Amino acid sequence: MARSSNDRSIAGYHHSLGTRESETQAINCDDPLTQVANRKTFDLRLQEEWKRARRNGSAISLLLLRIDQFQQFNDQHGQQFSNSMLQRLAFTLSRVPRRSTDLFGRYGNEEFAIVLPDTPTYGAKRLAEILLQRARFCDVTISIGTGTVIPSESDFRQLLDSAIQALQQAKQEGGNCVVVG
Repeated sequence: MARSSNDRSIAGYHHSLGTRESETQAINCDDPLTQVANRKTFDLRLQEEWKRARRNGSAISLLLLRIDQFQQFNDQHGQQFSNSMLQRLAFTLSRVPRRSTDLFGRYGNEEFAIVLPDTPTYGAKRLAEILLQRARFCDVTISIGTGTVIPSESDFRQLLDSAIQALQQAKQEGGNCVVVG
C-alpha cells in the first residue's frame, strides 16, 4: 500500500514538473509585454519554415511592421501608455493571420514580423493591407515591408533583405503604407 502511494506521489511530482516545464517554455517563447512570439522564437520558426519551403519548392513571405513615429509617441505619452498601445496593437494584429502555420511575433522595440509559409507575393500584400487598416483601430499607423521568395531559387538572406529594404522604403514614403519587396 505504501508503495502505491509513493508511486502516485512520484507520478504527481513528474506531472507537476512537466506542467512547470511547459509553462516555462511558454514564458520563454513569448514576449513578456505583448504575449506574442519573441524574437528568438520567431527566428527559429522562420528558419524551420524556410527549410520546409525549400524542400517543397513553395514560396515563403516575410512581413516586417514598424509603428510610425513610435519614439515621438513614447516621448509624448510616456512609457506606460506606449506599453499599453504595444499590447493592444499586438493583440489586434496577431489575430489577422488565420492559418496555424503563420506566426506573428515581436521583432524589435516597435517592430513586429509575420512569417507566411506557402504564401506568394499577392497573398502577403493582401494581408499587409488588412494589417494596415486594423492598426488604425489602435490609433496608430504602421509601415509594412514585405519580402517573398522561393527558397530553392534564392537564399535566406535575400528574403530578409527584401523585407528590410521594403520597410525602409515604406518609412521613407512617410509611413502608413505597404511596400512590396
